[in-house]
Amino acid sequence: MKGSLAADEIKKVISAAKDQVSACYALALKTKPNLSGRLAMRWQIDADGAVSTIEVLEGLKHAELDKCLTAAVGSWKFPPPHEGVVSVTYPFNFASRVDRLDLQTAKR
Repeated sequence: MKGSLAADEIKKVISAAKDQVSACYALALKTKPNLSGRLAMRWQIDADGAVSTIEVLEGLKHAELDKCLTAAVGSWKFPPPHEGVVSVTYPFNFASRVDRLDLQTAKR
C-alpha cells in the first residue's frame, strides 16, 4: 500500500546525512579527481521507516560511488510513513574542487 511522508521530513533525514554523502564523494574523487555531475537514486521507505529497494537511476558511471551511496542510503532511518510505504527519487549533484576552480578561472 502506498503511504505518504512529508517532503520536509525526507529532506531532514537526507540533510542530516550530508557527511555520509560527502565521504562517499571524497572517496570517489581519489580515483577520479574530476568526477562531477548528477546522480539520481530511488529508494523505498518501508512502514517502519527503514530503507529498502535502493537503485541508482542516473549515475556518474563510478561503481565505488554507487556502492558507497547505496550503503549510506540503506542505513538511513526515516519517520514511519503514514499508511504504507513511500518511494523517494532524489538527485545528488556533485562538483569537484577542480571543476569549481575551472569555473572561477573561466569567469575572470
